[in-house]
Amino acid sequence: EADGVIGPATVRQLNMTPEQRIRQLRVNLERWRWLPEDLGRRHVRVNIADFSLKAVNNHVVERQHAVIIGRNYRQTPIFSDNIRYMVFNPWWETPQSIARKDKLPEFKTNPNKVIEQGFELRDMDGNVLSPEKVDWRSYSSQRLPIRLRQKPGPNNALGKVKIMFPNAHSVYLHDTPGKALFDKSERAFSSGCVRVKDAMELSAWLLQGNSQADLKALEQSKADYTERRVNLNQPVSVHMLYFTTVISASGELRYLNDIYQRDQRIADALGIPAI
Repeated sequence: EADGVIGPATVRQLNMTPEQRIRQLRVNLERWRWLPEDLGRRHVRVNIADFSLKAVNNHVVERQHAVIIGRNYRQTPIFSDNIRYMVFNPWWETPQSIARKDKLPEFKTNPNKVIEQGFELRDMDGNVLSPEKVDWRSYSSQRLPIRLRQKPGPNNALGKVKIMFPNAHSVYLHDTPGKALFDKSERAFSSGCVRVKDAMELSAWLLQGNSQADLKALEQSKADYTERRVNLNQPVSVHMLYFTTVISASGELRYLNDIYQRDQRIADALGIPAI
């Protein structure tokens, strides 16, 4: 965070040599080489290392959003796909890994959080379970034969919308109730998916070209907690990227922290000697 103090992070940047910066540029030019020349007339690009999302139309950035990315041990992957639909006020089908490692310890400490946070419990056959009858202490991070589903509402982990591009990584864009985290300068707090600031405004941008009924569904979803799915008439390309050098809107070159420590592997593959 910005604190006006010349601490270790500041000294580390001041000590970077021109040769090291050139090395960083070469690594990122290689990343650009992997991408198609045409990213799509209308497309969304997320720069994981910059904690940012840009909505682009005909080479013009029409919207820019702060994002929250995956923690270092649950890194957001790099890939491209197509946004096909959105779900407003979605139920959150909690992944088992998150249920076992994150939610189970919470429920062991305070079982009332199941109801407070709006979770529905089901066994592996789909039968609804009564929270009062579940002994959370009998389960472990290796064994939890219970499915967690969080209903739409103010505590829902996905917020007001999830923006879907079905993929092998089960990663998507979504809103979040935890708005305060967007005030941080480095925002690696998620379990791999990308949380978007002002996600409903991004949804409106994606729906350009859809019917007035779809736009009305978006507006209605702001006022209630009814789940609604809206398909895009025209899929929009989305690119999950990782660039540690970027050009600012004013044309200045910016060097970013290699938060996932990925630059070194590319430099080694290119045969660029360490400096």
